[in-house]
Amino acid sequence: MNRSAEPFRPPNDSPAVTQQQLNLAVVGLILGLFLAGLDSSIVAVAMPTIAGKLGGFGQLAWVSTAYIVTTAMATPLLGKLSDIFGRRRLYLMSVVVFLIGSVLCGVAQNMGQLIAFRALQGIGGGGIGAITFAIIAELVVPRERGKYIGLFTSAYALSSVAGPLIGGWIVEETSWRWIFLVNIPIGGVALFITASVLHMEFHRIEAKVDIRGAVLLSLAILGLFAALEFGREWGWTSIRLFSVVATTALVLFVFVREERKAAEPMVPMRLLRDRVVFICSTIGFLVGTAMFGVTLYFSVFFQDVRFISPTVSGLMSLPIIIGILISSTIIGRLISHTGKYRIFPIIGTFVMILGIALAAQSISPSATYTFIAVAMGLIGLGIGATFPTLSIASQNAVGIRDLGITTALITFFRTLGGAVALALYSTVFNSVVIDRLKERLPSGSGFSGNLSSIIGTPAAIENADPVIRQAIVNSITDGIVVVFLIAIPIALVAFILSFLMEERTLRQTGALTQRVEVG
Repeated sequence: MNRSAEPFRPPNDSPAVTQQQLNLAVVGLILGLFLAGLDSSIVAVAMPTIAGKLGGFGQLAWVSTAYIVTTAMATPLLGKLSDIFGRRRLYLMSVVVFLIGSVLCGVAQNMGQLIAFRALQGIGGGGIGAITFAIIAELVVPRERGKYIGLFTSAYALSSVAGPLIGGWIVEETSWRWIFLVNIPIGGVALFITASVLHMEFHRIEAKVDIRGAVLLSLAILGLFAALEFGREWGWTSIRLFSVVATTALVLFVFVREERKAAEPMVPMRLLRDRVVFICSTIGFLVGTAMFGVTLYFSVFFQDVRFISPTVSGLMSLPIIIGILISSTIIGRLISHTGKYRIFPIIGTFVMILGIALAAQSISPSATYTFIAVAMGLIGLGIGATFPTLSIASQNAVGIRDLGITTALITFFRTLGGAVALALYSTVFNSVVIDRLKERLPSGSGFSGNLSSIIGTPAAIENADPVIRQAIVNSITDGIVVVFLIAIPIALVAFILSFLMEERTLRQTGALTQRVEVG
């Protein structure tokens, strides 16, 4: 029998979890997931201040990149280790590592230290993101899981918008160090709650850890993200980039070969042969690629075209969060009520395409916020209908032995999609803006083809000569529109793939709450 299709059976002596314990666990897990997501976005608004205080402006991008890379590396590794050593233990360790990294970031004395500590923090964040959904999958049966997955999806989405708001307020009112130190009280509460109520019985799998596979996978992920990060700097056709890509491809080849022979592989290849897991992973990657780029460039539009502060810009992005909250909550309950999930990624990706198309048509320097808000709302509705469904469908397709790594794979591919989006869209955006500026700027404007020579902070753009300001604003708008137009066919492929997803009966047994009526 294909192990990925085995029924979900916890140990016979696993204790039931009461409804009160489950509710408390959900609160603690949501707090932890919110913090992990928050640190992906809260730092960006403080970067100029941090660079001014610590120096090392040329290393600025690595403060965010270090966190993203180690998060991506930790997600599949810690997800798999939670299958072997137990989810509670690995989750609590991840929270502790995240909090230690936060403290160290808050006391960093130079840019090198901050980058190193952000990398440590990212390891904890990756573990939190990977294991949280696996814990819920173990606590709640698939048929009832939609009621809870929507809450976690909304919390993670809220963190991406709340980041600039909270970060902007902290930088303006206190010290940039509190961007990291604020994690301590909130994370401490999350750690206390989960440590107190998550008494999950676990029988360790007697298997040798696939250290070789873990090393190879880490190297492959590192090479992939290095190619995406340095491709813009080196040039996408450079020999250096080709060398990195070729080396990464070779490492991936060796990794797959080793995994096929390993007794307990880090990433069982049979999982990706499962139709539901493969389709969910692919759709997650594509929707992540479309979503991350689109949501990022709404902020660029508000700040660089409409000259709105980062804090207010975050507030104006709330329609995305509201859309996610509404659709994930309603669809989660519909899945629990009907036991069906296949239709929702189809609806979600279609609505997301409508939202992106409307945004591409609405974005202009003189556009009314109403049309943009409607477009953002539709995108949020699409995201909220898609991501929770992918988690539920993929977790339902596997047995408890593979629950952690399967959940981590879905998270990893979504993160990878975001990284690809940043590389792809920034390259296209910069190219379009440069071309348009060459056409619009008068001779003697000082534009050399380098965007930094003419485009500075939003305040600098706003205070520029009216002719130059108008040329910059129109060129940035054109670049954003092209980004949105590229996102449409990417989301369209996800829409087409959604029809290939197999509908499987959602199990109503197997979780630790099986003797509790989950309401």
